[in-house]
Amino acid sequence: MLPLPAFVIAAYIRFAAGIIPLGFDARYIDPTPYFGLLLLAVLSWAVVVEHFDLARVDRLFPPRDAARNAFAASATAYTAVTAASFFYRNVSFSRLFVVISGVALFVLILFTQKVYRTYLDSLRQRGEKCSRLLVIGADEHAERALHSFLQSTVIPCSVEGFVRLPGQTPCPSCKPLLEFEALESMVVELRADDVLIAVPLHLLAEASSLVRQLERLSVPVRAILDLGPGISFRNTIFHFGDTTLLDLRATPSEAVAYTILKRTFDLIFATVVAILTAPLMLLIAAAIRLTSPGPVLFAQDRVGLNGRLFRVYKFRTMGVGNPGESDTRWTTSDDPRRTRLGAFLRATNLDELPQFFNVLK
Repeated sequence: MLPLPAFVIAAYIRFAAGIIPLGFDARYIDPTPYFGLLLLAVLSWAVVVEHFDLARVDRLFPPRDAARNAFAASATAYTAVTAASFFYRNVSFSRLFVVISGVALFVLILFTQKVYRTYLDSLRQRGEKCSRLLVIGADEHAERALHSFLQSTVIPCSVEGFVRLPGQTPCPSCKPLLEFEALESMVVELRADDVLIAVPLHLLAEASSLVRQLERLSVPVRAILDLGPGISFRNTIFHFGDTTLLDLRATPSEAVAYTILKRTFDLIFATVVAILTAPLMLLIAAAIRLTSPGPVLFAQDRVGLNGRLFRVYKFRTMGVGNPGESDTRWTTSDDPRRTRLGAFLRATNLDELPQFFNVLK
């Protein structure tokens, strides 16, 4: 809910503090449209927080990366807010208010992250542990997986014990060592906050019995997955019917932020640019028709997302030739088929202006 205090701060600085001259009586400001703008900001922020993982503790470290993510998140969230304030003509929003609230949101993100980092650092310095772990597995794989986990986690943890599975040869450093038969009683006695399953991938099929055994103890059970070097993934385990799938490589279009925020930006930006450049495009179209025979636009099939074909449009820069030639022969920077006007259009990239209609389509 950070947009709410950001709006409060911006409203005070812009309208109540007296720092910035108003030029009008503040009593006549109707706050109702600003509540609608706040609702849009909150909805955008909810999507952005999920996309940039701002709610994940591990994203707070190192601070430099956190600041970069905070700036990208606040800028993305305010794409919709800025568009609404500038292009919604029924209400005249204070442009300065929008800018101040955006800056305030960015500062609030950094402030809350700093407070939480300071809190975790103080716990670590005092030697306090936020989470007591019980590790399922006691061989070398479990020791290596746990070491990697403790190196990457930012929450102070303590290992209360390693549970040796039947047939496992225990690692000397896995202490205290507990037997599998006493698993349930050990969870209760040690007051474990989390149970980590650290076994090789080929043994994960046995995890279901462990989960069922610990189900009535109401303790979180997690598995450390090691797919080998060079393979990593985010929160992309999902169910498709009765099958569990793991995304090893997802496309950006599958993200909610891409689907909503980027598409919103594309539509607004392409519409504005198409309107502003319409006189120029009409002039270019007339010049093409007057200087060479043939159509104004050049159309060609291209391969887009998920291998789908789409029709791309540009201003024609070459003389009309064999219809199939453009599909089999690539153009070059000094292509002899160019017209004189076409050479200028390609050198200035003005032939790309119809691409904005591709975006809208």
